Amino acid sequence: MLVNNAGVARGKTILESTEKDINLTFKVNAFAHYYLTQQFLPNMVENNHGMIVTVASLAGYISAPGMVDYAASKAAAIAFHEGLSAELVTHYNAPKVRTVLMCQGYTKTKLFEGFDSKFLYPETVAEEIVRAVLGGKSRHITLPETSWFIVPKIRGWPIWMQYGMRKRMDKFMKNWKGRQVVQPSEQEEGEKKDGEGFFGEGKGEVEGSTVLVGA
Repeated sequence: MLVNNAGVARGKTILESTEKDINLTFKVNAFAHYYLTQQFLPNMVENNHGMIVTVASLAGYISAPGMVDYAASKAAAIAFHEGLSAELVTHYNAPKVRTVLMCQGYTKTKLFEGFDSKFLYPETVAEEIVRAVLGGKSRHITLPETSWFIVPKIRGWPIWMQYGMRKRMDKFMKNWKGRQVVQPSEQEEGEKKDGEGFFGEGKGEVEGSTVLVGA
């Protein structure tokens, strides 16, 4: 079983985001799903047995100002899950390799500290994932459960309604101050090259909105 759960957020607008910000977000939140699956899937296919869990986010269905890169990377994770589920049958002849997608709302962790919205507890999300794994079947999960009847269907709304909702979501990121976790390998690499931190903002320093974790 493979659980793709790593995630980062930068909390910047599109113009504030640097190339490294965007690359980091997509490498951890989307590209890592491909790289890890490429390592574990061949054995699962050979045995026609296994499970891949993709932890995405409700943000993959609707983006908010100040977290566009995060939402886009989670949308990519959702598309990855959907495509993988189809390829298991059409290309790999491994229908018993199960896939589970978790799209949770704001979860009360240090990663999204200060996010202004109702929240889920991490234990709630973890318990639902464990329940899906033990169930042994492919699933598409949203939390809270009632969000399934609203969030994934927003793109079917009239455009003016979609636009209005995204504008109102601007308040959510106003006080965001996600936890800072330095990835030692990246920091050391930056210091070896130019004597500065990973984002080139002073030796060994990480700016206030930086979130760096290992994938």
